Amino acid sequence: MIGSCILKFFSNSEYQNAIVKYCINLTDSLMVLKENMRTTDFAAFLLECESNPLCRRKHLKELLPNPMQRVTKYPLLISQIYKYTEPDTEDCEKVAECLDRIRTICSKYIIF
Repeated sequence: MIGSCILKFFSNSEYQNAIVKYCINLTDSLMVLKENMRTTDFAAFLLECESNPLCRRKHLKELLPNPMQRVTKYPLLISQIYKYTEPDTEDCEKVAECLDRIRTICSKYIIF
């Protein structure tokens, strides 16, 4: 049952494309942010946004890598699920397939 759920999540091509695009563009995004910080209007706006309690005192440059860091933790999480899934079942096969997919995404597009 869990295998079907996580496989459905990681088989979504829109999700995979979003992960890939986000990770590929992260470095450029950080550079654009740095360049725009030179503008006083943008810097003031960003400071106001970052003072919001929802940001938990984190700056945008610290928050931008979070999705990529989360994706890199998925193989560890899914491998633990696989470890405790009953062997030789359909669920186990689906968890294994999901693990292969997320490892492929991470190895192709995310530099550790």
